[in-house]
Amino acid sequence: MAGLSDFDDPEMFGSDDVEYASDSPLDLIKDNLPKIIAVIAILAVAYFAYDYFIASVKEVNISVVDAEGDDVKASVKIYATGGEDPIHKGSGKDSFSFQIRAGEYSVKVEAPGYDDETESLTVSREENSPMKVVLEKDISIKITGFNPPAQIIKGQTIQVPISFENKSSKTETIFLVFEEDGLNLESAPQEIIVPGNGTAQATVVISVPDGFDAGKSGKEAKIKARIKYLKEDADADIEVKPAPDIELAGDKPEDFSANAGEFDDTEKIKIENNSKFDITDLVLEIEITDTENNKFFGEEKIREWFQFVPNENSEKWKVNIPVIEEREDLELNFYIKPPITAQQDIIVGNFVLTADYLAVPKKTSFQLEIKKSADVQLTVKPKSSLYDFEIELDSVTGEYEIDRDQYLEVENDGSVSINNINVVVSPNCEDWIEFQTTPNISSLSSGDDKTIFLNVSAPSGTMVGTTIECEISYFYDDPLGGPRKQGTTEKRLVLSTSS
Repeated sequence: MAGLSDFDDPEMFGSDDVEYASDSPLDLIKDNLPKIIAVIAILAVAYFAYDYFIASVKEVNISVVDAEGDDVKASVKIYATGGEDPIHKGSGKDSFSFQIRAGEYSVKVEAPGYDDETESLTVSREENSPMKVVLEKDISIKITGFNPPAQIIKGQTIQVPISFENKSSKTETIFLVFEEDGLNLESAPQEIIVPGNGTAQATVVISVPDGFDAGKSGKEAKIKARIKYLKEDADADIEVKPAPDIELAGDKPEDFSANAGEFDDTEKIKIENNSKFDITDLVLEIEITDTENNKFFGEEKIREWFQFVPNENSEKWKVNIPVIEEREDLELNFYIKPPITAQQDIIVGNFVLTADYLAVPKKTSFQLEIKKSADVQLTVKPKSSLYDFEIELDSVTGEYEIDRDQYLEVENDGSVSINNINVVVSPNCEDWIEFQTTPNISSLSSGDDKTIFLNVSAPSGTMVGTTIECEISYFYDDPLGGPRKQGTTEKRLVLSTSS
């Protein structure tokens, strides 16, 4: 058996027939370089071929809908950037799937009754998201005006005009759709007719539902209005405020008094806005709930005795309040003027504060005491001597003397003015009594008096010893609205002649 040392014997392997390799690795590369280059080239071509024909081609899904999200059957053409002929196309469906090499393209979508839509498409080597193309109907109408207020109060309903313009010659009927962000929006009318080459206007009714959470100081809502089947919208931000904190006259009863036919200094009523925001578009008015002695007027007529000042409203018992700023109070002046026909009474009513955002009107009660009814007292009093007056005959002239110192005193002792007073003498005494001053008084205020001076004498030829009784009557307009009134002096005048 051979030992390890035997392997060192060159004859063991036939040393005369063996050649040992003497080339280095670099020599081997140099010797085989053309082959190596050829292999690399083949691999590169194979890679790029794979990448171009297989790896870079991706599935692209395209769906077509209208502005309301409903499927639309359309035709789709895909163009390479700058290309004039489509490289892919399809039609008669609402969804398409194409195998498209990575790159930049444009997609043109057409459908009957809709405007053409062209959009850019980027196909990446990674996974591609489905493409959704939204078509607009062929409608030539645009929204030209929609400006809601910056603020709405919870519980409030507001009406906002919205205007449209039609650029085509065809009259069209459109509908509105809204993004409400928690609010309620609807159009009035729902069908809006816009004439060809013309304009139209409708109303958007905006309200805040009970369940809307406006927080303590308010919450912003973003609303949008658009024409159905069109994508373009008109939007606005509205600050939704919580229900306001309002107190009316401290929410305590008020007591007033007045006399029939009179009014004193103005009274005041206070409204307190305890909210952290301005409140607008309020109305304060009078409500009558009970009367005992003035029922014949009716509650609606009695409230007209109250008049707010200043007040541009034709109904003076009602006043419009444009705004009360946050954390501010507002005092309103008013006066009470019962007519002179009002009777003594205790009248009960309320101040009522309303606004379209107040679910329940704010009220505070009051009592109005009519302390004194109208008192009509007109008297005509002759000079006392006229009740028994002698007229002497002048022996020299043969005529009766004329007494120019007589008069009638007209007195208004009532509580109201009296108008159109006429004093007359009975016909049998017209030749005995002549008025020096006019017997007609246009107006006599309460507590005033007027003197009418007289000439008293007897007609020429009257027998000595003649006695005549004269009645003094007076007429005046009834300040309580009735027919003209008539009165006479307390007693008749007695005139007699003597020598």
